[in-house]
Amino acid sequence: MVHLSSVIYPDPKPKTYRNKKYLDEIRKRPCCVCGKTEVIVHHVSVGDAGFGMKSGDLTTVSLCRLHHDLVHHDPSVCRMDIYEELVINLRNFIMGYLA
Repeated sequence: MVHLSSVIYPDPKPKTYRNKKYLDEIRKRPCCVCGKTEVIVHHVSVGDAGFGMKSGDLTTVSLCRLHHDLVHHDPSVCRMDIYEELVINLRNFIMGYLA
């Protein structure tokens, strides 16, 4: 008999990808919305982390404080700019441009 908790919480839990070098490279990029250079790395929620957990480092973009706060208030704000930047960052990572 399968216990319900093993279906809801599979074991082992998948490990969230972390890479400090990659985040350092993302911090060098300007805000993907307005181009300001003082940025915060924002983890975009794409369903790769559990409830209450931060997404993996490959789903990050650089945002200035204003846009970072706006996105946390309303995730639909700047959505296209953020997803376009995610694609660029992932492409650069795959091609070896980012650490």
